[in-house]
Amino acid sequence: TMFNGKPQSAARLVPTLLQKGIGSFRIESLYEDLETLHAKVWAYSKLILGESTSEEVFAKMGITEKYGVMEGQLRNPNIYQDRKKK
Repeated sequence: TMFNGKPQSAARLVPTLLQKGIGSFRIESLYEDLETLHAKVWAYSKLILGESTSEEVFAKMGITEKYGVMEGQLRNPNIYQDRKKK
């Protein structure tokens, strides 16, 4: 997804999500041309199949992780609050 005009990714979570039985993932695109979209789908497919690492996905896709989801609530389960359950 995009945040602050930069791509972000939860790629580092993929191995853990797979171990927990998650079998469906969503890849978002905005204005990618066909070649870029193909590269994105291919990179994430290889990650999901265990044929590459999240670091390789970040490098290939030009992802700036400092804007990514990894610094958000997903890695802080002790402080996460579900606002819908309040």
